[in-house]
Amino acid sequence: SGGSGTLGTSGLVYLSASVFASLGMAQVQALSSTQVAYLSTAQLAALSSSNIGHLALEGLSTAQLLGLESGDVAFVSSGSISRLTSTQVAGLSEDQIRGLTSSNIVSINLSGLSTRQLSAIDAEDFAGLGAGAVGSLSTQQVSTLSSVQLKALVPSNITQLKVEGLSSDRKSTRLN
Repeated sequence: SGGSGTLGTSGLVYLSASVFASLGMAQVQALSSTQVAYLSTAQLAALSSSNIGHLALEGLSTAQLLGLESGDVAFVSSGSISRLTSTQVAGLSEDQIRGLTSSNIVSINLSGLSTRQLSAIDAEDFAGLGAGAVGSLSTQQVSTLSSVQLKALVPSNITQLKVEGLSSDRKSTRLN
């Protein structure tokens, strides 16, 4: 902490959860990804859902991300979601994936999702995926897509699928 009136990274650890809960949106937005990395789970839990959306999520560890409620991730901007590393994406729970908005699903790096995480994406969100996102799915990921997810894909994206991951009966379900 210096004379400029800003709280240094080391000072953040001394803020109680109740003080943290009273932070305004501008104060939360002002936290750098380096500062966010030092937040305790109690401090993160004290933030309102709307303030979670203003955090520099790329600074959170996988453990910190897992501590976020699935309802809180719905408030995270697609820009913040797109900055998550593959390790952070891999650390999201299925409930957190279900809590993402459609615009967040479109922004997430799908190739980093496990097959269990991928199964948490509903058909409506699958329908909104772009060709690049569909093309980024591995053969293993494609093999675990549900028939509902496959049927939700727009026709122009079907050509992007790695169809060798589909059994012949599943190919005929959607691709014919």
